[in-house]
Amino acid sequence: MSTQELLLEEIKRQPEPVLREIWHYLKFLTRQREEEAWADVLPSRDVEQEVLDILDSLPAVRFEKRLGLLPPAELTAVKTALVKACAL
Repeated sequence: MSTQELLLEEIKRQPEPVLREIWHYLKFLTRQREEEAWADVLPSRDVEQEVLDILDSLPAVRFEKRLGLLPPAELTAVKTALVKACAL
């Protein structure tokens, strides 16, 4: 018997709560496999942290000279927008 046939036979004998757990686990494994396929394309946490460090080190003087002193909320919004742009 193949692995698939063995699994199907075993699944047929399981109660509903166990079947639900199996279903959730299979969905988890599928999602994990899909994420691993993108792992080489998406930036790592180290790269994301480097971007954040660069953004934190940017002098706010350039903004302040043109716009006046920016409120912290607006400065945070600008930094967030830059992080999102770098993630594309």
